Amino acid sequence: MLKKYIFILLFITSGVFTTAAQSLSPTVLSSSGGFESSGGTSLSWTTGEVMIQSFSDGSAMLTQGFQQGEITVSTAVDEMSESAMDVQIYPNPVNDILNIEFKNMVDQIVQVRLVDLTGKTILTREFSDPSNTQRLNLNSVSSGTYMLEVNASQKRKVFKIVKH
Repeated sequence: MLKKYIFILLFITSGVFTTAAQSLSPTVLSSSGGFESSGGTSLSWTTGEVMIQSFSDGSAMLTQGFQQGEITVSTAVDEMSESAMDVQIYPNPVNDILNIEFKNMVDQIVQVRLVDLTGKTILTREFSDPSNTQRLNLNSVSSGTYMLEVNASQKRKVFKIVKH
């Protein structure tokens, strides 16, 4: 009987020590990250974190997690309805020559930028006072998916381009 009490006492005592060894500090499981500090400023970053939960009320969004970075998203939709430009592209998918049709863009300087999906700029062109259709030679561009960004007079439009 005494052995039973000793065994129970040892079992409870070992549970207390194991519980005391637990840590409640936040930890991050990610594929990479780092921490740098210089001159009173510090930067801590990670990649590959899983988003836990997001809440939105229409005007603001809160994402719950450990470290949330800034994410920039480019879409094929005008950024703002008042920034609509009358620009069309064809053919898409394209083989060599991409036609960019500008309508009602007299006396404007238009900048066109082709970007790959990693964000690297492949080519840029500038058209001053573009007339109806401009041709963009993509013969030297590798096959793949790209984003074509058209900027004029503080207006912006982005198209998804597939090059064969």
